[in-house]
Amino acid sequence: MKLIMQKRLYLLMLLFIAVSLSACGPRIHPNPSNPIYTVAVLPPYNATNDIDGPEMIRGLVAERLPLWHYSPKPQAEVDSLLSGQMGITLGEQLDLTTPEKIGETLGVDGVVYIYVLNFDDKVTGIYNVKKVRTGIKLVDVKTGQTVWSYGQGVKGEVSTGGLIGKAVAMAANVMDKREGLEEFSTIKGITEIPNIKEWKLLYHQDQGFQEMLITTVVSKVAGKALKMHLKPESKAMLDMMFVSFPAGPGVQVRAVTAPPAAVDAKPATAPASQGSTTEVNAPSGAPVVAPVTK
Repeated sequence: MKLIMQKRLYLLMLLFIAVSLSACGPRIHPNPSNPIYTVAVLPPYNATNDIDGPEMIRGLVAERLPLWHYSPKPQAEVDSLLSGQMGITLGEQLDLTTPEKIGETLGVDGVVYIYVLNFDDKVTGIYNVKKVRTGIKLVDVKTGQTVWSYGQGVKGEVSTGGLIGKAVAMAANVMDKREGLEEFSTIKGITEIPNIKEWKLLYHQDQGFQEMLITTVVSKVAGKALKMHLKPESKAMLDMMFVSFPAGPGVQVRAVTAPPAAVDAKPATAPASQGSTTEVNAPSGAPVVAPVTK
């Protein structure tokens, strides 16, 4: 039991370090030629059975955008406008309209589409696996063109070791490599996203049956309670994907109309009354009113 607690503490330390490092973020230089500055991260297309996972990934994507020199529109405002003006509440409804209309409604330069295909934490007792797979694309709403898209799957394995555990792990990896996108064929354009079929193994651990069961259950329950379920895996996935994400301009570039040239105003002289002369200084273009003499 003492060994189990030590390993648990070690895993928590690794998790803390990973989250801390990812919070620092990379150093990205702005690209002034990029016309997309304001961006809306749209509700994800959820092809999983998990309700909270896709929204967590959406939040992680939005958090990264300022580091890449974009200005993300607040998610609550995005959801309110989509629901109130377009009747859209789910990512699965986004294909019913166009990026151009979405951009006009939201008042942004670009929109981010997210497709969450896997968000799984499977426990078999012999072989446990955590899997997250997502496709993302950035679209210019003025042209309707996709300017960037990428996909990535990541997984972490824990098995009992021995011949049975290793055999099950090998079989699962072979199945992942052979897995196609047939079950996601109804998602428009999913096959056009580069790398969407690829899986990256983040870690593999061999543990005893009892130790593995305790660690898995505790991790899953704690992760759900703390809203950290599969968050390290999701962060690692986005780290890989955002390597090629284009940098934003850093500032909004708008055409500015120059003010009209100032015209030097000359003092206007009113007709002189009998016995006296009065000057009235008036602004350019204003009528000149002379004093009335009785």
